[in-house]
Amino acid sequence: GCKDPIAMSSLRMSARQPSRFFDGLQDNWFHFDCFWNRLKKGDINEASIRGMDLLKWDDQEKIRSKIADNEGVLPVIVLFIPNTEG
Repeated sequence: GCKDPIAMSSLRMSARQPSRFFDGLQDNWFHFDCFWNRLKKGDINEASIRGMDLLKWDDQEKIRSKIADNEGVLPVIVLFIPNTEG
């Protein structure tokens, strides 16, 4: 990352990876733009972002836009409709 401090009220993203210091996962925080600059194409989708539904709508839309740029297409939503016939 850029190593600059992240402002308290700004949108930030975390990459969760195995820790080098303890047995478990560790969050590595990035500025919003810095996070997307380090991804490989196709590395992320909306379902892989925890807490997405807790974000402000504008922030959710920023993320969706970056996902679309990263994937080249918007994610497909699949609906499952159960068969209610006996």
